[in-house]
Amino acid sequence: MGHFVEISVLDVLYSLGAVAIVAVVSVSYGLTLEKNLAFGAIRTFVQLIIVGYLLKWVFGLDKWYAVLAMILVMTLIAGYHGARRVPGSAGRNVLYATGAIMVSSAAVIFYTFTVVVRVDPWYKPHYLIPVSGMVINGAMNGVSVGMSMLKTAVDSGRERIEAALSLGATGRLAVSPLVKNSVRTALIPTVNGLMTAGIVQLPGMMSGQIIAGADPTQAVLYQIVIYYILAAANCLAVILGLRLYSGSFFNRAQQLINP
Repeated sequence: MGHFVEISVLDVLYSLGAVAIVAVVSVSYGLTLEKNLAFGAIRTFVQLIIVGYLLKWVFGLDKWYAVLAMILVMTLIAGYHGARRVPGSAGRNVLYATGAIMVSSAAVIFYTFTVVVRVDPWYKPHYLIPVSGMVINGAMNGVSVGMSMLKTAVDSGRERIEAALSLGATGRLAVSPLVKNSVRTALIPTVNGLMTAGIVQLPGMMSGQIIAGADPTQAVLYQIVIYYILAAANCLAVILGLRLYSGSFFNRAQQLINP
């Protein structure tokens, strides 16, 4: 296989030229994105450098509790960011999102590393942390989109929900069509990704393995596994998250409220 080409921090700084192009376009068209671009570029650099050194430490430690602690932190951060864009009770939304992401990700990751990729030991950080990160991130995006869609749908369909309640429907039954549509919308990116994999794009994990010198056929097989488990994690997270979230629109008397 090909020789792995290392890059330095200076090479990374050279890559800022790509961001500079976007900044020039922003100035030319009056998009006023320059500050956000600069902040985002700096934040990306700092965050990933910190994560890089943290991963190096965890990999060197090679202990199950350090690996699980890092995955737990990733899950908590994902739950917070997944819920913060959803209007309403921030604390409760974060709880729902975190719970959905944690349960779905844990189930899918457990299945993956006991049935599909049987790593020994099971907590090998070079495998468990990257795969968990992709699964958690996918679940976070699905939950965030699903909860946002459901909130919008309930706000715009309050009259129909009230009508269903007046006819004797429970809260969950009254919003079930909206939940179903929200789940479908949240899963569209996942389905589209399965449809276009390898045709429209070379996925990130596969590209990274190939750049690192792995056998392209093995990289492809790993990427297929990733696509499949991401689909499962997203679906479970969205369904569980929206099931929890949908109940917050009603009080104990099954009356529609603003959560």
